[in-house]
Amino acid sequence: MEKSDFQFHCTRLEKIDYAINNKYVNTNKPIKVNLSIQTKIDKNIKEKRAQVLLNVSVFKDEPLAPFSAIVNMSGLFSWGDKSEKDIDKLLKINAPATVFSYIRPIITNLSTMSMFTPLFLPLYNFSKTDKIAIKNKSNIEKNVTDK
Repeated sequence: MEKSDFQFHCTRLEKIDYAINNKYVNTNKPIKVNLSIQTKIDKNIKEKRAQVLLNVSVFKDEPLAPFSAIVNMSGLFSWGDKSEKDIDKLLKINAPATVFSYIRPIITNLSTMSMFTPLFLPLYNFSKTDKIAIKNKSNIEKNVTDK
């Protein structure tokens, strides 16, 4: 096995909005998870780094759900010598999957701490998403530990 040229450096929690639905009535029936995932990618080709922001909404505008949550988290990624086509594919598939793996336990912990049954978000196949646009930017914030 060999180390990838595509590297993940850190995540940053940008926003959490969580509210319990006081009108929720537990019927002991399964609730369909209403989930929305939006991805924003800012790429700096010259510096070979990108910031990937995920906005995950759970039970947004769902009157029968026990709670609603919005979590925005960004991840910082870099790469070596790869074609732009390869990088764009990694930024659209691997990067969002990596950031989503940090959001999933946040949602689980929020639901558990509110005394609801823990909500475990499923894994998602980001390769089936073709609506992600990549914006080229000249300034991507660097990790505070980068020198």
